Amino acid sequence: MQRRRVRILRVVSAEISEKLGRVRALLGGGLDSVVLRRAATVAWLSGGGRTHIDSTAAAGVAAVVVRADDVTVVTAVNEADRLAQEELGGLAAEWSVLSWDTDLTSALPAGPRVGTDLPYADCRDLAGPLEAARRSLTPVEADRYRALGADAAVVLTDVCLQMRSDHSEWAAAAAAAAGLLERGIDPIVALVAGAERLPHHRHPLPTAGALGDLAMVVVCGRRQGLIASLTRMVALRPLPSETAERYDRLLQVDVDFNDATHTGAIVGEVFLAGAGGYGRAGFDPEEWHLHHQGGPTGYAAREWLATADSNAMVEERQPFAWNPSVAGLKVEDTVLAHAGLAEVLTVDPRWPARPVGPLARPLILQR
Repeated sequence: MQRRRVRILRVVSAEISEKLGRVRALLGGGLDSVVLRRAATVAWLSGGGRTHIDSTAAAGVAAVVVRADDVTVVTAVNEADRLAQEELGGLAAEWSVLSWDTDLTSALPAGPRVGTDLPYADCRDLAGPLEAARRSLTPVEADRYRALGADAAVVLTDVCLQMRSDHSEWAAAAAAAAGLLERGIDPIVALVAGAERLPHHRHPLPTAGALGDLAMVVVCGRRQGLIASLTRMVALRPLPSETAERYDRLLQVDVDFNDATHTGAIVGEVFLAGAGGYGRAGFDPEEWHLHHQGGPTGYAAREWLATADSNAMVEERQPFAWNPSVAGLKVEDTVLAHAGLAEVLTVDPRWPARPVGPLARPLILQR
């Protein structure tokens, strides 16, 4: 089958125009084109277009070639119509349609004058600069994120309100996944631990074990490329006062992270403000060594994990998800950075919360 070239004539939105400008800013310095192959990067550029089929694969089923004066989508014949009609038509690109048995990279520009987010041949690796280009969300993206965060939070509230101590971790994870999918959200992470496993595992893949007295549910849900991360704790029998007191102290650590997350801050300094909160809250000051603390998010569950050495600057409307934890307890929400107070996106008004410093933070739901 011969390659087909088709031109899709549509008006490019202000959002996509802005993002094409950010990509084209990487041209020059010996580069003639930028090739986007990662499904996450293409989703960002296109305003949410889905090019993943296998969610575990980094590369999607289409590549977008951006040059100074044009854009080309390269994909296979079995994907082209769906992508043009439902996912990537807003790019107003020329389409290069290949036989399904053709290696996609064979139809892409290659060589040292080509930059890419997923290296092939001898192209220049632009993964880092492209991640930086998408840190500051456009206002339209921020609105999509707000809607996603609210929907994901509603799902976890619904799931936790229906839990019983004899339910399995698998059942809780299945309910969370189903609730997300019903709202068009891909459940890319679903972690659940009941009372028996909670003290031992901070990334608890669900098992057949019963939830028991206390449970934690963690989800990362993706819609239109954006990912919302949140954790909720639910007590299925009366909550011991010691556990409630430890959780209250952990909320202060969480606020130390989120209160420091504002436009212009250095990420490493935000990390130090939060990590230092463990000692101030009466925990072992070295507790942060036992699990990562989160970091920038957006088009990945974590774009990268923050450390004390992270020298990037927090940008306006940049999303973060911090996840401080101690044995058996964790707090996590997705926030947007602003010049002032961070904006918490993953909020359901039905979930019990209380003010901690300048932020309202989720309590353990007591059933």
